This record gives sequence, structure tokens and C-alpha cells, in this order.
Amino acid sequence: MRRKLEGSDERFHGAVKRVAAQTLNEHSFLKDLRNCLLHYGYQEPKISVSIKDGTETPSFYYDSYALFRSGYDWKRDSRDFLRGQPDGRIDLIKTNEKAIQNIEKQLELHHRVINRKLHAEKQIHDAYLNCYNDVKRGQSAQMRHALKLNRHWQKRLSPKE
Repeated sequence: MRRKLEGSDERFHGAVKRVAAQTLNEHSFLKDLRNCLLHYGYQEPKISVSIKDGTETPSFYYDSYALFRSGYDWKRDSRDFLRGQPDGRIDLIKTNEKAIQNIEKQLELHHRVINRKLHAEKQIHDAYLNCYNDVKRGQSAQMRHALKLNRHWQKRLSPKE
């Protein structure tokens, strides 16, 4: 059962979806390529090395037309990715780098949300401890409030059965 999303959670999930959508086809293609290589058959990649100003740059790529002709049942997003290659070459190094950068962006979003939520929880807990410590020192006017907070936190922090 999914819980109802709060306002900040909806914004967070929307941001994650926008970031993920940037490389959806690449992710789908890489997943399908893995499945194709493992379960369908080996597709031979092409390797080329270009030399410019004395610097060698390797390229490890697949021919998108050959992948289409392989007979593997590519998913829709993967087919869109294969069709979107202007020269029919899929540079695996660049495709993987782009997908990894996208995952790093998603992780960064998760870290920001977690830190924000933990900070808010810590502030609530600190307020509770301050009130509880005041009661322990004998300030009885706040006794009922502290006991109420204590019961609330014990219910909230106790493991669910």
C-alpha cells in the first residue's frame, strides 16, 4: 500500500522523474543490450581508434542497424534510442557515461531530500529533549505537555507489530 505523498514528496518525485526521463532511452537500451547479449546471442561490437595530434582516442561501438537486424525483440524505448542514432553508431562508452551521470544526479536529489528531512526530525527531537529536561529540573507547569510529548514519541518510535 502506497502512502499519500506530501507536497515536498510530490515535488521530489517529480524532479526524479524529470531527471530520469533525460536518459530513459539510454537506460532502456543498455538494459536490453545486456539481456540480448546474455540470453539471445553475442552481438559483435566494433572498435576504432582515432589519432589526432598524437593522442589516441578509442571508440567502442555497435552498429544500430546490425542490432535491429539481429532479430532480438527490443523494447520500445530501446528501439527509439536505436533509431535516434544519426550515423547508426552507438558509442557504448559515451552512452554508459551519460547514464551514470544521470544516476549520480538522481542520487544527489535523494541526498538533498534525506538531509532536509533528517534536519527537520532532529529539530523536533531537540525540542522534545529540551522540554523533557525542563520537566526533570522541576518546572511542573510544563509537566503535562512533556508527558504528552513523551507518549507521542514513544508511540512513534516504538516498532510496529
